[in-house]
Amino acid sequence: MHAWYATDYAGKSLDWLARCNCYGRHTTMEVMKPAIRAFLRRIHFGMVIGILAVAYISFYLVETISYNFKLKNQINELEEQLTEIQTQKQTLEYKIRYYQTDEYQEKQARAKLGLQAPGEEVIILPHDEKVTKPRSEQSKSVAKKSNFQQWVDFLLGRNR
Repeated sequence: MHAWYATDYAGKSLDWLARCNCYGRHTTMEVMKPAIRAFLRRIHFGMVIGILAVAYISFYLVETISYNFKLKNQINELEEQLTEIQTQKQTLEYKIRYYQTDEYQEKQARAKLGLQAPGEEVIILPHDEKVTKPRSEQSKSVAKKSNFQQWVDFLLGRNR
């Protein structure tokens, strides 16, 4: 009747149960408890150590990967900044070379100092002044109606 649990995991025989007249008082779980305890005692310590080792390695692996990812992002940002600074440096070097040319110096001497080359005549034009609106247009723009009033006038046909 109970042949399927003839021995427990520790190798001990469970024939005593078969010889006992108390089949009805013991449930299968009560009979299996010593076997389960023996099995867990054998594997408990090793599995706990193994699980802890895997968890420890996994934690530090994830932490290392995260740290490497952050470092790679920093490196990329710094390389972009370096490229931008190098571009600015080249632009400034070109400007310096241009500012040192005779053409630029001559242009600036003509524009700022009013100098001229031999045989040239300098014509100075007045600065452009802003064109002002006549006063009648200025008064119309001041008396401008609100957006709501413009819509009301339009819908009622008074916008002419």
